[in-house]
Amino acid sequence: MFLTKLSSLRFRIALTVFALEAVMIVFILWQTSSFFEEQTRTRLQNQDNVTLDLITNLSRVALFGVEFDTLQTQINLMKRDPRISQILVTNNEGLVIASSDFDDVGTSFAPVIKDSETMHWLNTEIGRLGQVYIQLSNLELLQSINEARALGLKIAFIGMTIIALVGLLIGYLLTRKLTILNRAIHEFENGDHSISTAFHGHDEVAQLGNGFDRMRSKIDDYIHSLELEKQQVLNMKTSLEEKVASRTQELSNLNEKLERLSIVDELTGLFNRRKLNETLELECRIAKRNDSTLGFLMIDVDSFKKYNDNYGHFMGDETLRKVATALKDSFRRPRDFVARFGGEEMVVVLPKIDKQGLLTIAENLCQNIEALQISHEHSEVSKYVTVSIGAALVTHKEELDPEMIMIKADIALYAAKEGGRNNIVMYSDKTMQKHSNFTGKAKISKI
Repeated sequence: MFLTKLSSLRFRIALTVFALEAVMIVFILWQTSSFFEEQTRTRLQNQDNVTLDLITNLSRVALFGVEFDTLQTQINLMKRDPRISQILVTNNEGLVIASSDFDDVGTSFAPVIKDSETMHWLNTEIGRLGQVYIQLSNLELLQSINEARALGLKIAFIGMTIIALVGLLIGYLLTRKLTILNRAIHEFENGDHSISTAFHGHDEVAQLGNGFDRMRSKIDDYIHSLELEKQQVLNMKTSLEEKVASRTQELSNLNEKLERLSIVDELTGLFNRRKLNETLELECRIAKRNDSTLGFLMIDVDSFKKYNDNYGHFMGDETLRKVATALKDSFRRPRDFVARFGGEEMVVVLPKIDKQGLLTIAENLCQNIEALQISHEHSEVSKYVTVSIGAALVTHKEELDPEMIMIKADIALYAAKEGGRNNIVMYSDKTMQKHSNFTGKAKISKI
């Protein structure tokens, strides 16, 4: 959009005017600055020469008359000039007879004559009597040059700003009608057929705008006739499309319901065994690729057969739903997975977790289930419904086998129930040795 505006005729006219005037201003300011700088240099050079001649003449008189005190006094007076940094007068033997720095007098001090940006030296011989050295500051010259350049930049900025505004005004006046016509064409392309240029006058742009208005009117009439025909066709298609959409929605709803039924346990609302198998295999592959851990919990409702026998299967189903809801609400991480394994058993898949974290989660689950306070008077461990949990944690790539993980958790669950229920057992080699005769029922179904 910005590049399009810059390429417009209005801005090209403005930029052309601005460029021509800018070149002119820069050239004039450059010449003026150069002239001013040259004049300043000449003026200061003349002053330097006068100062050098004065010191030279005074030094010549002093050397002839051996009157160095008068020369020293004059040098001290001249040192008050801020442009003079150092004055040094030596005789033909190289001894300093007068200096702006009194400590140098009587020594054979010879200055290192080296000009810099801020200082320069002037020196001359006094016949065969000696030498005069003067170190002068360039700060006044630099300040004058900088002030001239700063003034030039200000003038250039103000001038170019005025020129830019004038260029924009000229470009606007020359292209105003063309802009209106271009906007009308753009709006017409976007579907606004009510736009009109309404130009007055007989110049070429006004004639072009009036021709656009006539063309727009004819196109509007043609489009209106096409709209009438289109509406008739649409009315014929509407009823058929509504029927097709209705049938399509019904099929979509049915497919969604079938898909959900295929992966969700109908009683508890948790994922079913089929979804568990798919998820566990996927998490094992991810853990192998990332060299990360994988935790697995197998959860069993304690004494659930006695619960069904004494409270009825309807209450048993309701209890399973409550336990499933409590389990599902206990997890917040996106990849934590809860499923019904079968009967009163449920499982949890926990990627990227350590041993302490796995045990902490298992303890919280036990507490959360008992906190539901579902009455179970026939339980051996509590007056409320409780769960036992077998935990398995895989930390090595070679152990990341879905079926083996489930078997380990099943063994640990068996040990938890053998240990008195309402507790947690983490699978280990000791657990395996203690229950080596146990034949677990954990096995991935080949669905």
